[in-house]
Amino acid sequence: MSKNRKSILSVMLLIIILLAILVGLSAYEGLYPFGNKLWIRADSYTQYSIFYKYLRQQLVHNGTLFYSFKLGLGGSFFTIMGYYLMSPLSFLVVLFKDSQIMLFMTILIISKIVLSGITFYLFINKRIKLDYVYRLGLSIAYALMSFNIIYAFNVMWLDSIILIPIALMGVDHLINKGKIWLLTGTLTLLFISNFYMAYMAGIGIFIYFLVELIVLQNRVKWKSGIKFLISVILSFGLSAWLILPINYALKSGPKIPLQVGFLQRKQSIWIALSDLFSHNTQLFDGANIYCGILMLVAVIAFYFIPKIKIRIKVIVSALEICFLISYIYEYPYVMWHGFQQPTGYGFRFSFLISLMMILITGFVINIGLENVLKPLVYAVLLCSIILLTLYKKQVIDNGILIINSVMLGLLTLMILIGYIFYKNIGINIIKWLTLALIMTDSIQNMHFVISQLDSLPGYVATEKNWKENDSQNLKTALSYLKQDRTFYRTVVTPNAMLNQGMYNNFNGFSWFNTFGYQQLATTLSQFGYSTTLGNKSLAYQEGNTIVDSLLGLKYRIALMNDSMTSIGYQKVFNSGNYEVYQNKNALPIAIINDNLTINQPLEGNELQRQLLFFNKNKRSAIIRTIDNPNFTVHNVKIEQKNNGIQLSPYGKNAYIEYRIDMPANSELLTKIAVIDGVNSYGKLDFKTNQIIRNNYPNFHNEGVLSLYKSSNHKSNAFVKMRLKGNVNIAESPKFILLNGDALTENIEKLRKEAPKVIKKSENSIELQVNAKHKEPVFFSIPFDKSWKATVNGKSVLLEDNHGFMQVPVESGKSSIKLRYIPKGIKEGFLITSVTALMLILFGIKQQLEKRVSRE
Repeated sequence: MSKNRKSILSVMLLIIILLAILVGLSAYEGLYPFGNKLWIRADSYTQYSIFYKYLRQQLVHNGTLFYSFKLGLGGSFFTIMGYYLMSPLSFLVVLFKDSQIMLFMTILIISKIVLSGITFYLFINKRIKLDYVYRLGLSIAYALMSFNIIYAFNVMWLDSIILIPIALMGVDHLINKGKIWLLTGTLTLLFISNFYMAYMAGIGIFIYFLVELIVLQNRVKWKSGIKFLISVILSFGLSAWLILPINYALKSGPKIPLQVGFLQRKQSIWIALSDLFSHNTQLFDGANIYCGILMLVAVIAFYFIPKIKIRIKVIVSALEICFLISYIYEYPYVMWHGFQQPTGYGFRFSFLISLMMILITGFVINIGLENVLKPLVYAVLLCSIILLTLYKKQVIDNGILIINSVMLGLLTLMILIGYIFYKNIGINIIKWLTLALIMTDSIQNMHFVISQLDSLPGYVATEKNWKENDSQNLKTALSYLKQDRTFYRTVVTPNAMLNQGMYNNFNGFSWFNTFGYQQLATTLSQFGYSTTLGNKSLAYQEGNTIVDSLLGLKYRIALMNDSMTSIGYQKVFNSGNYEVYQNKNALPIAIINDNLTINQPLEGNELQRQLLFFNKNKRSAIIRTIDNPNFTVHNVKIEQKNNGIQLSPYGKNAYIEYRIDMPANSELLTKIAVIDGVNSYGKLDFKTNQIIRNNYPNFHNEGVLSLYKSSNHKSNAFVKMRLKGNVNIAESPKFILLNGDALTENIEKLRKEAPKVIKKSENSIELQVNAKHKEPVFFSIPFDKSWKATVNGKSVLLEDNHGFMQVPVESGKSSIKLRYIPKGIKEGFLITSVTALMLILFGIKQQLEKRVSRE
């Protein structure tokens, strides 16, 4: 059999084994399509799946890929694509229907895991002379390592796992043959697929390059170094069309200040050692480096093998110490993450540690069984001592101790068989036992990881939930709105998933993604909306009547049992269990703003801040605070604390009930200032004679809450605040009355003066305005420097008004045109075009030189 044919058959066998494991385990665990649970979890469910669905719609229907008003209040879809969707495999979504996004993403995840095994096989086949059975085993270990299985829901991260083995082949090609094309092409794909993970992978590739030069004692290191640098520069140039716009977008997005000392302690060495073993329960707090017990034992045995040169052991030791320091200390840790503290999912560079362990295992196996049996025995003993020490120090529990002891026992049995039989038929036995051990280890570890994920709140998603969000009744309700030809925004409550506008293809409100608008999120939080997830999110729950109107929220689609207490909303349509409410006070996308200036502080409470956008002479009439409402206390202990008030229930049915006199056409609102954040979530219920609001505040609703709406006559509102645990609040609950008549009067005045929208698309707006004097036009659109504005054909500078966009105009009639082009994309395409042209000319030059030399 030829070598190429044998390699092809080996790769096919690898694919069959990986598919059998992944599909078999999916069926066993009840993962879609074999059950209701999903590979897609958390961010993958609330973000990526929706982005894929929207990408498909835009590609199929020739929509714009630059900007979308379906992304929260509006946002750059191009940067969303650049961060989440630019894997070449993503565009296969056009082959699936909207209703098959879960199927597409399941296939995508499994395909990427399999592809990572294939690319690693190709690399190790070139790099180390091993029997194909060992290459299969190590490739399986790489594909099914903990990092891939745990972070499968961050599907865009997996492209780096696929590409890094090819990049390492490119490094070898550069050093051995002086050719940079493979490395340049792979680095370009890395940057385009996901530049964030490419940053970490790039560090790993550079380390590999340095180690190769040192180990091979290359005599022309400076030439190789220059070529490596050229390769990096070329790959940056070829991907500049994407990297530059994303870089600009990130600068305007959420920023987490870096406040760490160089030797500030992060983790203990014992916690670090616990991550070496399977069944570690700190899935998102530790380094997910487990890739099999054989790899761990081989890394330890590496130091006991006399045939390995001291110089190589020193190099490997230095790398391991660097990784350990990055684990234990904060500053080296954040260096791996672009000098930013990552939001959750720490140690994102841990795939490099797994890669190093697998490569070391390959080199140990390559030395020969007869030379490594004793070192392996020493390593098993040392590994057992570490395991017992961790158990004694209570770093790991009984379950971790037992499963790892079993795997060590199986490995010991394999070593014993090799010791007895290796001179005869043992070599073949050991090969297949090694493969069986790796497969068994990978399967048991995958089973544990999936079980752990299924037990974590927020990480269990089902195919049924997805279908419920895409129900026919909701589609019918949304279809009803299409008869409205004006620009408007819509929300669906309860908010089943963030980014709901993109999910159901309407101009939405809520968002959650990496490219949130920092100042806007801060302003909306100050206005009483929930932004619990920080600058990346806005979670619309019960709404906020005044700002609903300001932001052009014209329709709310709610379940029948979700009583509407917001003033100005009227029921206009129903579809099954959904009802459509129209907000008569919704403002257009642009208004004349003669009140809130750019640098004006937002003073007062949440509702007082909202009124800064309204006419000053009417502000005082819109809201009124109820200073001393009548209340009764039942089974609640009220204590004054240094920083506020503690409410403690005792006995059954603990509550405080307030009685409030409601004028005609008014709304009752409240905001509870909880001191201890998440510790108080879900400990309050509100009940009035109109609604029940359970579990307030909760993770996505800690803003202003609407409790009661009076009709055309006076009424009494009874508000029962029931306690389910101790709650610390800053002050006594404040109740505020919203005057519906005054609000409508102000809205009508703003609407009368508002500019008229002539034309609008997803990334352009054209308006006409007749201003009484020099004043700004305020847009309920997030401020983004990528928007360009002209007034009467002349370019004007957009203003940032507390996170919203504003355009100054002179008195009289004016024509305003806005257009969105991602900042940096022109420069990026120019750099990419120049780079590509240089490469083409260089290629032509090489071909001409070859032709001349042949002649």
